[in-house]
Amino acid sequence: MEIRSATTTDWPVFLTLAKEEGWQVPRLEIDLFAGPLRGGAFALLEGGVCRGFVTTAAYPRSGWIGNLILAPEERGKGTGGRLFDFAVGHLERSGSASIILTASELGRPLYEKRGFRSIGTIERWRHDPEPRRDGLPPFDYDGREALCQLDALAWEEARSPLLSFLSERGQTFVAGLSCLHVQEGEDMQILGPWYSASRCLEENGRLLRLALDAVNTTAPLYTDLLVESGLSPLFSRAGFRPCGSTALMIKGECPAELSRHLVSLASLGSLG
Repeated sequence: MEIRSATTTDWPVFLTLAKEEGWQVPRLEIDLFAGPLRGGAFALLEGGVCRGFVTTAAYPRSGWIGNLILAPEERGKGTGGRLFDFAVGHLERSGSASIILTASELGRPLYEKRGFRSIGTIERWRHDPEPRRDGLPPFDYDGREALCQLDALAWEEARSPLLSFLSERGQTFVAGLSCLHVQEGEDMQILGPWYSASRCLEENGRLLRLALDAVNTTAPLYTDLLVESGLSPLFSRAGFRPCGSTALMIKGECPAELSRHLVSLASLGSLG
């Protein structure tokens, strides 16, 4: 059994496995691992055939693990733990002082045995396409500076390569002390990263309305919301529906401002 950097021939295997599990993997995320996060995806091979996959995202102080998946025939053999430990080792060698992930109930015991602890609950919401109200044009305000500032405040580090990449492929909305970025894609769209110093329902409700009025109306919207932000009521009122939850887990020191500012992640649980 071998673990090596993923190649272009491994990604179709990953996407097939992910589809069988019902995962939503935006094309934009794959592009990230071919660009700013190059070198962060790994394939597990048996007999030269890809049987497992994991992705890592290394930032200046922290790292993320996501997309850990195995072919059905590899499960229950300890292979998942081996692949996970490889990902942790890669991030630690990259200098990550803390490692973060989202965990299902099934995967949580594996991570707890390795020193991870829960720091919150992530709830996924989906909004299906609908006609743009009143034919409003796309939003034209450039909020990239505010997004970078709030992102750095929440995570206590500058994640410039990630934010630069995302900013070129979406729109950013600002209202008061809150900032929301929408990642636009033909297959799906993601609300995030989203930060709010106020956690004000009215203020963040305005951001959500701006986003819904301006985004692509042909692809579904997803967001991975921090339940502890208290903003869940906004989504049910706006026609979103919940479609699962995970635990937000960390090994190492947790950024002190994260719980005060984070609303939703920059990905569906794999990038932070």
